Amino acid sequence: MPSVQLPITAEKLGQVLGAPVVGQSGILIERLSSLHEARSGSLAFFSDPKLRTHLDSLEKGVVLLANESLVEQTLPVTVVVVKEPKKTFAEIARNITARAPWNGISKQASIHPTVKLGKNVTVGPGSILCENVSVGEGTLIYPSVYLGPNVVIGDQCELHPFVTLVSQVVVGNRVKILSGSVLGSMYRDWE
Repeated sequence: MPSVQLPITAEKLGQVLGAPVVGQSGILIERLSSLHEARSGSLAFFSDPKLRTHLDSLEKGVVLLANESLVEQTLPVTVVVVKEPKKTFAEIARNITARAPWNGISKQASIHPTVKLGKNVTVGPGSILCENVSVGEGTLIYPSVYLGPNVVIGDQCELHPFVTLVSQVVVGNRVKILSGSVLGSMYRDWE
């Protein structure tokens, strides 16, 4: 499954999944939720008939649903019909990429001339990319990230604020590194 970038319309999600959409195809999905916590803008899945009442109370949300007979009924929710709603929901969750509030490369980022950036890379303000850094396609670098010399980042990665990759760190594809993480440093006991 390709990466899914939120927000996304129900129609676009249906296209990504190769699945029909019943209801308001232009409805915007902004978050993933459990069915009982879903609200406007949520994507949830329905697989337990005991939770049927939650479908009636969910307006302006989108539900992954396998049972086409329920689609025939009047539901106040937009439905994407898939074979296995729970499995599809899990795949979507694994393949979500964030959309940055800025586009492209921030003018407030410091990028060495030898840095190689793939297509559709986003670099946030205050980030520092040192010499010979390589960043793969579709990678999102949040503000205040430090990439030391000779760091290699794969495709479709996310580096959250205040991540530090000291030197010669290699990161594979589709990796998320959370805020404050430091990789490539050596611990020293300063006794």
